[in-house]
Amino acid sequence: MVRARCIATAVAVSLAVASGCAVMAQDDGWQAHISPPLVFASSQLKYGLYQNYLHRYMDRPLFHDRSLRENAVVTSPSFGRIMDHAMMYEMDGLGAIIGTPGMIQRYEIAMQCAAERAPEGFVFFPLFGGDAQVEYKSRTLEIAADAAVTARIDGRLRFGTYGGDRTDPAELADMLATLRAEHGDFIYLIAITQWRDAQEEFLANGEVSPETDAAMKAHIREYLDIADGIDMTYGGAWRRPDRTFDVDFDRGYAIPTLKAVLGEQEYRDRYLVLGAKIGYFQFMSGSTLDEDGTRTLRASFEAAMDAEPDMIGMAEWDELNEHTTIEPTVCNSLSTQRIIRYYMRTLKGLAPAPNPGDDTSIPNLIVSYRRALTLGERLQIELLNVPDGSEGRYTVTPALLDAEGHEVLGGEAASFDAGELMEHRMVVPTEELAGEMLLRPSLAITTADGRELQVTDGLHHITLRPTDNWDYKWVKQPLRDMIAPAEASFAMAPAEGGVGEWTVRGSFACDEPLASLEVLEGDDEIYGVDVSDEYPDRDRLMLLRIDIRAMRRHEFKGRMWIDGCEAQFHTETDGRYFFNHGNALEANMWLGQWRRVFFASIPRDQAPRGTLHLDFTELQGEVPLSPDVQVTLEDFRRLPDHPPHIDAPEASFEFTATPRRPHSVFHLRAITVSGKTWRSAPVMIAGVEPGEPVTLDVFSGTWTTASGRRAGRCSTPRRGCPSAGRSADGPTP
Repeated sequence: MVRARCIATAVAVSLAVASGCAVMAQDDGWQAHISPPLVFASSQLKYGLYQNYLHRYMDRPLFHDRSLRENAVVTSPSFGRIMDHAMMYEMDGLGAIIGTPGMIQRYEIAMQCAAERAPEGFVFFPLFGGDAQVEYKSRTLEIAADAAVTARIDGRLRFGTYGGDRTDPAELADMLATLRAEHGDFIYLIAITQWRDAQEEFLANGEVSPETDAAMKAHIREYLDIADGIDMTYGGAWRRPDRTFDVDFDRGYAIPTLKAVLGEQEYRDRYLVLGAKIGYFQFMSGSTLDEDGTRTLRASFEAAMDAEPDMIGMAEWDELNEHTTIEPTVCNSLSTQRIIRYYMRTLKGLAPAPNPGDDTSIPNLIVSYRRALTLGERLQIELLNVPDGSEGRYTVTPALLDAEGHEVLGGEAASFDAGELMEHRMVVPTEELAGEMLLRPSLAITTADGRELQVTDGLHHITLRPTDNWDYKWVKQPLRDMIAPAEASFAMAPAEGGVGEWTVRGSFACDEPLASLEVLEGDDEIYGVDVSDEYPDRDRLMLLRIDIRAMRRHEFKGRMWIDGCEAQFHTETDGRYFFNHGNALEANMWLGQWRRVFFASIPRDQAPRGTLHLDFTELQGEVPLSPDVQVTLEDFRRLPDHPPHIDAPEASFEFTATPRRPHSVFHLRAITVSGKTWRSAPVMIAGVEPGEPVTLDVFSGTWTTASGRRAGRCSTPRRGCPSAGRSADGPTP
């Protein structure tokens, strides 16, 4: 039954690969020196496929494998697989910023691994920091010269930069003279980052004033005088007020301005690297460039392609902290890989092709949407067809179901030509859905050969919260990368004799080995099937999580131990920061705003007799008294670390869980070793009496009052509405 109307089904044909704007089609005098352009994604190198990413970021590597973990900052087995994954995109390779001693260490290990097992055709594109320091750059040049995979152009090593135009050009010129005297000539590309005034004018007026334009071009010339070209790998994250990518500024001013200066006679021999990005959001800073489904990636990459540069650099391959991840992730699946591979084949003049192992009876369709929204935001479901050599037309009709599977809202049928990169987007004001808290996207598909497919189970649900939300992550699911389970079950029931506790049962079976089978509460992992039984039975043993942080930087050297009971620390020795001695743990690091987390287990019946001792540089005693350091001890009931791969096609479990909030949403997630995923229908634990509906002030992304104020009112159930004791009267978002 349709209980709300779909106010808009936006149909937008994708940004065409050959749709450059007129200003970019002009012969501006500069021509690329490399065709087709080299394409790479810059890596942090520190985010391996083995670290414990739980409860820290909103996403993690799709191909995470605990067995790759070693006592090193970077492991060769992990980086070897990362190189293989990069080549799945048919890119030319990876890059990395090398700007600190730690980065040099990671870079050296990565190049040692590349020497042993780099895939055929793999190229590495190193980037300097933007400062004028010589010492670390000298060591970087030595490593790069010894590495066969280092990008070389006409025999010269090629280096980009992270930043650069914040350092005086005279200082950079002196640095380059010193380095070249010691190491010989190399290509040095400068980042141009000072675009703020130009973009503000462009947003306000649709153009840049002659005065600002002249200043911008003078700034570019000043750095081209000492550099061999421009590197925009880490530049160009232009944002509109609604936090979407400002492709108009990118195409209409930034790229034409760079090419105009490069087209001047004295700069025509310089190189140009343009950037593309997937989005950006750092949850601790609140800074956001919306992923906008896959539009930010497509708009930025296509703008770069159309400009015909020498190289295209993407920031970044694996920056989980800022969620700029180009690599396959649990939330993004292989969506980015499928899109970039299509672009790469277009650049190389190759016909589109499916991924190896694809079931081509399923359309090469990617469905994307935000997994959590608050009233006032727009719910958008993006449907994107990626050409892969298939032919014919197929239709997709999206709908939104409630948790029980009843239709809440139906969308309009969208028609796709399998041979075109094409987007359709369903857009719904969440105000129209007030009263719903859980929604399940559903797709009815009629294939080109007339078959009917229904896709509901396996897709991530959408949580619609009345007031509070900090999660801006999109889920991007290629239909071909979903598991087709032979059996799946997930259920929760109140535990016998336990107050507030629930018994959770589930099982899953498919036709390929599983990497993980997990239960999530609000997209936070609380349980995972552990074939190694690494962590103790929580009913008999207490798993103690020790969480230490500080507002300012503090040295953190010393040890902690537990006496008075049988204790075992579970933090692994890494040979650098942590040394585990069983019932004691040594640490040699620093404290700051980022958590330092340690785990220890003790028998529950002995816990009252145990004492945790802390003996560190600025933190001593049984009870910490430092005014700037916080220590939190928690009886930890969530998943402490990634279990090893299940490596079997089926698994089941039963455990007891205590919800962390009164209306928590749980679901089951399965991931195979090959990277396919599946998610169960959500289960909400209703721990709050519904009560009378609440009327809320909503700042809307859609509604507009007669006075122009984007606001309105709607009614929603009381559960899920925290009380702040005041009205939500504030500025327009």
